[in-house]
Amino acid sequence: MAEKSRYDLYLEISQNLEDHESKDLRTYVSSNKLLPARDLQRMNPQQIFVKLEQKGKLQTGDLSLLVDLMTKINRDDFVKEAEKVAAREREALKRENKSDRGSDFSDETLAVPPAKRPRFQQPPGQSAKQTTTVDVSKHFDTVIKGVSHNWDGLAEELGFSDNDIKGLRHNQYLPDPDRKCREVLHRWKNKHASKATLQVLQNALININEGETAEKLEGGAGSSSSGLGKDLVGDQKQITGNHVTGRELLILKAGGDEGDGKIDVKVEKCDVGFWEKIMDEENPYKMGSKPRGYALVLNNRNFTNLRDRKGAAVDLDNINALLEGLSFKTHVLPDKTAEEIKEEVRAFSQRKDHRQMDCCFVVLMSHGDEGVIYGTDDKTVKLDDIFAMFDDNKCPRLKGKPKLFFIQACRGRNIYKGEDETDSSAPDVQVDLKSEMRRLLYPPKDEADGPAAGETSTRTDMFCGYATQLGYQAIRNTEHGSWFIQAITKVFMKHAKNTRLVRMMEMVKRDVSKREASFGGKQEVDFLSTLQKQKPLYFFPGED
Repeated sequence: MAEKSRYDLYLEISQNLEDHESKDLRTYVSSNKLLPARDLQRMNPQQIFVKLEQKGKLQTGDLSLLVDLMTKINRDDFVKEAEKVAAREREALKRENKSDRGSDFSDETLAVPPAKRPRFQQPPGQSAKQTTTVDVSKHFDTVIKGVSHNWDGLAEELGFSDNDIKGLRHNQYLPDPDRKCREVLHRWKNKHASKATLQVLQNALININEGETAEKLEGGAGSSSSGLGKDLVGDQKQITGNHVTGRELLILKAGGDEGDGKIDVKVEKCDVGFWEKIMDEENPYKMGSKPRGYALVLNNRNFTNLRDRKGAAVDLDNINALLEGLSFKTHVLPDKTAEEIKEEVRAFSQRKDHRQMDCCFVVLMSHGDEGVIYGTDDKTVKLDDIFAMFDDNKCPRLKGKPKLFFIQACRGRNIYKGEDETDSSAPDVQVDLKSEMRRLLYPPKDEADGPAAGETSTRTDMFCGYATQLGYQAIRNTEHGSWFIQAITKVFMKHAKNTRLVRMMEMVKRDVSKREASFGGKQEVDFLSTLQKQKPLYFFPGED
C-alpha cells in the first residue's frame, strides 16, 4: 500500500474536522493574513491547504505551517501525520539529490528503481558538449512548482501514451503530483535528448493553458525581459463534475500587443461649434446632465478556484479614468460573488436618481463563458438576467435613455486565429454571436432570433459591446490589461469629442482586429444595439 501523500492528508483533514475546528482554522489563517478573509469563508480545509501551497507556504519537505495550524486547533493526530509526510518528502528529496550527484547526467534521475531507468541516448554525430549547451533540466523545479497539479496534461502534450500516463498514475514510487511531474520531465528529457529543448517545453505548457509557468522560464519564448508582459487568452474555465478550475492561457508576447498599459487618459473636449451643429442637424440623444449618468463597473480579479485575473487592475484604472473624463459618476464593484453581482446590479438599476440623468454605463469584467459571467465564488450569472433588470418595465427611470453595456469576458474556449485560416469557424460564430446578442436585447417570445414583425421589445435604447465572438476567448495582458478595454479607452478619449458611439465602436473593432498574439491568436470585437437609429449618441465631453 502506498504511503500517504500530503494531498491524501489534506483530504483526510478536510473530511474529519468538526465545524468549530474548521472555523478556528479559517480564523487563524485570516488573522495571520495568510489568505484573504473573503475567500476563506467559501473554502473547505482542503482548498485552504492547496491555496497555501500555491502561494509557496507549504513547500515540499516543509509542512511546518500545517503542523502549526493543526496545533492551534488541538488536532495532535494530524500534527503527527503532517510531520511524517514532511519527513518522507525530505527523505525523497535527499535520495534525488544523492542520485543526481552520482549520475553522469544530472537530468537522468528518476523516482523508479535504477534498473528501470531509461538510458540517456545521445543523437548520432553529436558531441557531449553540444548536448549540454541547452540544459532544460534547470527549469524543472519551476515547472513542477507551477504545473504538478496538471502533470498528466503535460505528459500527454509531451508525447506520453495513455498507458504511460496510467502507469505513472499508479506507480507506488510516485506518491504525489510533484514526483509524478518530475518523472514526466526526466523521462521526456532522457528520451528526446537534444530535442528536449526549452522551446518545446514552453510550447507544451502553453498548449495545456499553463502559460504563466512557461513565461517564468528563462530565455526562449517564455522570456519577459522586454517588460512587455503576457497576453492572456483569458477568462477560460474548465469544469469537471462540480469542481471548477481556472485555466487562463497566457499568450507570450510577439509584437502584436502595443503594450499600452495604464493609459494617460485625457479625454478631448467637444467644442461649442460642433455641439451646436449636431443639435441642429442630427437630433441626437440628450446628453447634457451633469454627471451624464451613473456608471457601474464590475471588476472581478480574485477567485476561489478559477485563476486570478492578472492585469484587471490596469483595466479598472483605464476605464475609471475614461468614465470620469466623459462625465460619468462611477460605482466600482470589486470581487463580487454571483449573488452579490445580481444584488448590486439590481440595486443600481433601481437608483431613483437615474431619473435626473441622461445615460447609464455598465462595464462587466470577469471570467466568462457563453451567455454568463462568473462571480468570485466560481458561480455564474446569466447575462440575460442582468439585461432584464434594465428593461423598460423594470427600470422605468431609464426608459428612453441610452443604457450601455461593455463586457470584457470570454464566451467559450476556442482561440480565434483570423479569417485567413481556411478551417476557421468564424463565419458561423458571427451568426451565433448576433443571435445571442439579439436574445439579450430582444427577449424572445418564440424561437426567433429577434422580435417578430410589429413586436416591440421592452429592452429599448440599449447597446451591448462584447470583447470577443461567441464561443471564443478574450485576450488580456497581465501587465497592460485587455485589448478590448485598451482600445475603448484610446478611441473614446480621442474621438468622443466629435464621433458618435457606433462609429467609435467600429474603430475599436478595427484596433483590436489588428493585434495578434505570438501563437497567431486574434480577437474579434462585436456589438449590437436597440438605440434609436434616428437618434445618434454623442457623449459631448466637456460640453455642459
